Amino acid sequence: QKTGRPLVDSLIAALQVITNDTLKARIYNRIFNELTFINADEAMHYASRGLQFVKEMKWQKGISVFQNNIGRIYSDRGNYDSAIYYFNTSIATDKKLGEKRNMASTYNNMGVAAQNIRSDFTAAADYYFKALQLAEEVKDSILIPTFLINISGIYNLQKNFEKALAFSGKALLLYDKTGNADGMAVTFDNFGNI
Repeated sequence: QKTGRPLVDSLIAALQVITNDTLKARIYNRIFNELTFINADEAMHYASRGLQFVKEMKWQKGISVFQNNIGRIYSDRGNYDSAIYYFNTSIATDKKLGEKRNMASTYNNMGVAAQNIRSDFTAAADYYFKALQLAEEVKDSILIPTFLINISGIYNLQKNFEKALAFSGKALLLYDKTGNADGMAVTFDNFGNI
């Protein structure tokens, strides 16, 4: 299996021959996600192209995903206002569709932006708790422990070690229940940091 740049190049080549619109939109998204680790400018290019493509399809869920993707790039670049703008447009689209899982991911991304760009731990915690509530509503066993770890991190930054440990402990139980070794490793690392 290809990884990194060879994978991106093969996906870009596939765009030229794929005729199924949904599959093409998903390839744009996969290209974006791979490029976020390689080249942020190129990732933004494919997020923008993907957004334009799903708008032409009138695929609202796809529009929300690419709005979120663009917000992630702005967040990574430290451009808080643009990141929050795109995250909010994604949230608005998801609310119309009732897409709670996507809203949860976007609220989490908003928390990351508030935490990393603004050091606004109160806003970050609010976003993380909104994300957690939505993930619990849809019973998403992947997102719930991720959000618990993020909440734990906020409490740790505020030196509320008891709550930080409690939220990490909840995450560890969920990761253990699902057998997610990577998640358990992240949680043990988090325990060490606390």
